Amino acid sequence: MIPKKKIVIIGGGITGIFSALYLHKNSPKTQIILIESSKNIGGNLRGFNYEETYFDKGTYIFQETGDSEIDNIFESYSSDKDFIKYEKGKGDIIGTIFQNRFQNYTHYPDIREHSSLVDSILKHLRKNSNIKDEWEYSEDLITICKNRFGEKYSKELELIFKNLFKYDPNSLSSFYLKLVGLNRVVISDEKKWNIDFSDENHRKVIGFPNQKKIPKGFLHNRKSFYSKKNGTYSFVEAFEKKLKESGITVHKETRVVQIDSNKKSVEVKNNSNSNVIFFDKLFITTGVLSAVNLLNIKNKILKPKFLKTTFFNVVLNDKTNTDVFYLYNYDSQINFYRLTNYRAYSKNENDKRITIECFDLIEDNIKYLEALLSYFVKLGILKNQNYKSVFIETERNSLPILTPEYFKEFVKLKSVLNYIDSSICIMGAGTGRNFNFYRNEILINCKYQIKNLLNN
Repeated sequence: MIPKKKIVIIGGGITGIFSALYLHKNSPKTQIILIESSKNIGGNLRGFNYEETYFDKGTYIFQETGDSEIDNIFESYSSDKDFIKYEKGKGDIIGTIFQNRFQNYTHYPDIREHSSLVDSILKHLRKNSNIKDEWEYSEDLITICKNRFGEKYSKELELIFKNLFKYDPNSLSSFYLKLVGLNRVVISDEKKWNIDFSDENHRKVIGFPNQKKIPKGFLHNRKSFYSKKNGTYSFVEAFEKKLKESGITVHKETRVVQIDSNKKSVEVKNNSNSNVIFFDKLFITTGVLSAVNLLNIKNKILKPKFLKTTFFNVVLNDKTNTDVFYLYNYDSQINFYRLTNYRAYSKNENDKRITIECFDLIEDNIKYLEALLSYFVKLGILKNQNYKSVFIETERNSLPILTPEYFKEFVKLKSVLNYIDSSICIMGAGTGRNFNFYRNEILINCKYQIKNLLNN
């Protein structure tokens, strides 16, 4: 415990909020100040709110981390009757569009009808003993694809990645293979899968053919939860209430101007008012690159290109025909990345909301939306293309295009950060041994750093 100390936290997203609440729980005498540059805390978890209609920004169903301390904190905010709690191993049913077909039973490409592709993968698995299950993101995407699947199927994956990210797949980091769930493939039925499971290479590469029938022994042991009414925004409301009850000071619309590690101070600006806040410990929870900029550390990392994301938030006339929570597009016939089906989340049969996310659209307008809806009707996902209302949002700096060279420089940069003042802790995206990106791994790393602080 750190009695009568002051900790300043930069960043009001989920990492900053968790840091503040976890610190307060374990060190209630510590003065905690949270600084957020935008007018509200919560970041992407706030979603899009249009009066009585809410849409998430991305797929943000909460899932247990497996760490009881972290999970108990989030569980305490989901006790309201508005929250749905899914069984362990459930709550993340994902579909796929692959080769102009909708697959509602797996989010891995099912290539069973393409015997030459199946044979090429099986031949590759038999001949190679060094199939990678984990890899460094400084390795390029296509090299890892070839390592896992061989040459022939990797050619298919090249087309998929080029369509998704509008970039040469040979210049992309292998980070994206896991990001979009293309690290496995379906090539056999359940009986054959069980027979082949004894082979290590099969276990690494071949996906189970039907996610709804996965044997209990192979399901993850974590619960998921979600709000029926306002999705992830309901968590933000609960967080804000708890921050206030805990006496944690929150400065919104406050920009960090300068950090002085020698004086242990942060200069901030709110509108035209400047102020200096002194700290005993400073948490930068906005990720490694943000920390580098805030600390004014010279680096060779070029700013990556960002994809513009268009969100079509739609209320349909009729509910969808599927119970998948969301589905990915692995086809090249039409440009979209992911569709979110809120009825599956909310368990409300009258819920007719969907969100369609697209990258780098030339025209993000109603005409393009109608082409998408028509395509979904053709695939049997929708009954018709009629809708009651639509809200179109765009974000210019949404998903970065990251190359192997970027990650090589990133590793060097993280080694420099090891030598910054011990009063400064960096959390968020990019931390960890490799490159923490997903919420749960970021929160676990965050808790680990705070534990070290409390115990020293």
